[in-house]
Amino acid sequence: MNSVLLPRYRSASRLVTFMNLTPVSRSLICLSLLLQFLYCFLESIFMNVAASVNAPLPIQSQLKKEARYGCSICGCPLLEFVQFIPSDTPGAYLPENMIAICPTHTLKFVQNELSATELSSFKTKPYNRINENKPFALAPELTVNIAKTKFINTYRLLSVDDFDLVTIRKENNSYLLLDLNFFDSQNNLIAVTSENSWTTDKKLVWNVDYEPGYLKIQNKTRQILFEAKIESGEIFIVADMYYSGIPVNITRDEVLFGGIEEGAETKGTTLKNYETAISFQSDKWLT
Repeated sequence: MNSVLLPRYRSASRLVTFMNLTPVSRSLICLSLLLQFLYCFLESIFMNVAASVNAPLPIQSQLKKEARYGCSICGCPLLEFVQFIPSDTPGAYLPENMIAICPTHTLKFVQNELSATELSSFKTKPYNRINENKPFALAPELTVNIAKTKFINTYRLLSVDDFDLVTIRKENNSYLLLDLNFFDSQNNLIAVTSENSWTTDKKLVWNVDYEPGYLKIQNKTRQILFEAKIESGEIFIVADMYYSGIPVNITRDEVLFGGIEEGAETKGTTLKNYETAISFQSDKWLT
């Protein structure tokens, strides 16, 4: 039988089978299909509302300031923007009906483990406002330890080909703002953090662990890791990242680019007000 006609034949065969059923059976099948359609339709609406991470930048900025640059529930500095009260107008974003929360709590809202009423309450009393001694913050100077080198007031921390992979700066001379670009080993940009706003493909599985003073972002499948820990008023960074397919690894002891240690000459030193802490050129590694 011609393969082009096969789908049409099968559809016709199914129609004949359906018409041969009793009226009660046909009614039950129609009801089942209708319920499936309604479930999928309502689920898609709910998921779109819950995962509204593409709010206009001015609204994102307003919500971040309101939450003091951390999740309104736990203080995690990785933020998504959720509409807990859907707008009557498609594509409209009303800040009073939105909240900045981390991916973990976004998922809980999607799975009905958090209600709109609860989010509304957290919005009025965000975590970083009522726990002023526990935010992901530093004062007065930004001090970051990369391997055995200490960088003071240096915001561009890791760059390849003048493209920033890791940037950390301060807002209001306290709260930490993260700019992170995560590529996989195939050089696909799979996640971005821009001033704590988190964007990624929802199909990817990321583990985000947070407690006051400690943040870990990990994708085990893609072998990607970023860890920032505050100890004695200083940040310590550990990372497994990629750029142009080249692995970039930071441990407490060394920095590796393509498996080769770099920056060994600065170990044990303190560098202040540098333009860029760690900078690589990929062409040197590729050649």
